[in-house]
Amino acid sequence: MLDAEQSFTIDEFCKLERICRATYYNLDKRREGPDTILVGSRRRITSEARRRWHRKRERAAAERRCGGRPRVR
Repeated sequence: MLDAEQSFTIDEFCKLERICRATYYNLDKRREGPDTILVGSRRRITSEARRRWHRKRERAAAERRCGGRPRVR
């Protein structure tokens, strides 16, 4: 089991998000993926970067539902 406060390899991140690596790399190419850090020669995703990515995806989904306008709460 993965600890939520660790950093994740791309494979671990994909397993947690239930997406394939191709989807991750497509998101990354469009600059819609999570921020990454380099540890040695390996890219990792911190738990904070994962949370930020979730918030961005939620905002994007809300804007699409509202015709491109952010929802007023």
